[in-house]
Amino acid sequence: PVLQVDTHAYTGGTWTQGPVTVDFANASANLGTTSYEISSDGTNDESFTGTQYVFSNETKQTYYFRAISQSGIISEQVTLKVQIDQTAPGGTIAFKENSFSNFVNTISFGLFFNETIDVTIAGEDVLSDVANSGVATVEYQKVTTDSTYSAAGPWTTYEPFRISPDEQFVLYAQITDQAGNQAVI
Repeated sequence: PVLQVDTHAYTGGTWTQGPVTVDFANASANLGTTSYEISSDGTNDESFTGTQYVFSNETKQTYYFRAISQSGIISEQVTLKVQIDQTAPGGTIAFKENSFSNFVNTISFGLFFNETIDVTIAGEDVLSDVANSGVATVEYQKVTTDSTYSAAGPWTTYEPFRISPDEQFVLYAQITDQAGNQAVI
């Protein structure tokens, strides 16, 4: 058999939130039924029924597939690196000796400080035990009232900045990982 693998819109080795659906077909004109096998190490194959396999859990693994004809002839292995990250990243907003890692209803910097302060926003993507795609972007949004906040933005790409004592606003940070998972703090 000649194994054909269709990953639909998924490109192997790229991060996604999943699921990843893989369809299989035997491209040769063999008579009889073709069966398929999957392995995560290239040697310990596991048979599965049907012509489709769905990866729905977090993973960062190369998988090996092969087809077996009814007469026992085995195809060449086809590999696919599947990377699914479904866990939102984390992060902190820090100024002076204070830091926040979750949403605080209102932070009015002018009430807390009587001097110009530096603001640091850090993102991290280490919350999953299986697959961490890494931080793609860290952005922030300053709004003067809660009613003007919009999840759609506008978001500003984070670079360290300073806040003067006369500024009063609510600061939101949005961290996005390589798979597109987001967290707002």
